[in-house]
Amino acid sequence: MRRRELLLGLLPQPGRQGGVAGSILVHEHVLVDFAGAESTAVYDRDGVLRLARPRIEEVKALGCRRLLE
Repeated sequence: MRRRELLLGLLPQPGRQGGVAGSILVHEHVLVDFAGAESTAVYDRDGVLRLARPRIEEVKALGCRRLLE
């Protein structure tokens, strides 16, 4: 029950400023590598953004407003 209360505290309440939460994607992997968190040299940040952004825009157009990791 505590977890639910915490989650409801983070989401907009119907009828209040901000409306309803809408669709939420949970634990989506926008980028996956196996080099470890301390190293970002194995991928090109701009290249990742160039490839990922169109897909994120697609789900946004379908009504998704939140991506939780």
